[in-house]
Amino acid sequence: MNYFSRALIEDVLMELNCPVCMLYMVPTMKMCKIVHNVGSKCRGRVQRCPIYIAEFSDNRNFMLDNIARKQSYPCPNKEGGCRNRLSIVDVKELLLVCIHGIIKCPFHKLNACYWTRIKNDTQEHAVSAHERSFLKVPSTYLTTYLNL
Repeated sequence: MNYFSRALIEDVLMELNCPVCMLYMVPTMKMCKIVHNVGSKCRGRVQRCPIYIAEFSDNRNFMLDNIARKQSYPCPNKEGGCRNRLSIVDVKELLLVCIHGIIKCPFHKLNACYWTRIKNDTQEHAVSAHERSFLKVPSTYLTTYLNL
């Protein structure tokens, strides 16, 4: 991908930032009467547009909804090192298998372990910190828990 394509994608992502929560908006987006957009999750939390204090209309921004559906977003686990880009349709499925996602220790209920790290480090932690428990738990449990 060339510089201009990346720059365009980043510019579109900036336009998809909700002015209330500063996260990416996903369809359906609502507009104020001056046509500023707010994410559908935040619309119920604010009475007026946070930009110009205008009232909200009942109109959706269908064009921005369509752009958002076609956009590729950085994985929410970007902070953990993930470099994948996702469509909003794929986010839920891909988050389940992203090795950079944050996860609790698989033994947190058995051993009251409060370890929380990225999925990629879980097996090493389980073997070193819970060696006795690790040997007693069927491998299918870890495989299912870690979505491997």
